[in-house]
Amino acid sequence: MTQPLTIPPLRYRLRAAIAQLRTPASTPARPAPAASIAITAELHAAHLHGDTITVRTRGGHTLPTTTVTTVGSRYTVLTTEPGERVILPLRFIESVQRHTRTTTEEPA
Repeated sequence: MTQPLTIPPLRYRLRAAIAQLRTPASTPARPAPAASIAITAELHAAHLHGDTITVRTRGGHTLPTTTVTTVGSRYTVLTTEPGERVILPLRFIESVQRHTRTTTEEPA
């Protein structure tokens, strides 16, 4: 059985797949919009200060009271209250709300 001329030979498809795998993952395919940069900055700040956050995704789901474990160039790892870890791509995050810790000191 012969293949139609519109399907490239297997060696060309393999070369394209290998070339795609060899490209560095740190370089995004397109520049991030300003909202994505603000969300990434907010996640970094919450990670540095150890604050809990509430994340709302583009589908309308919410992840209440999570902590930020790591923030990558394309994803973040969140830890929920029961100790479960969630890997969430940054492009799926619509908003981040930080819950800063307040310290109550008694007057001396």
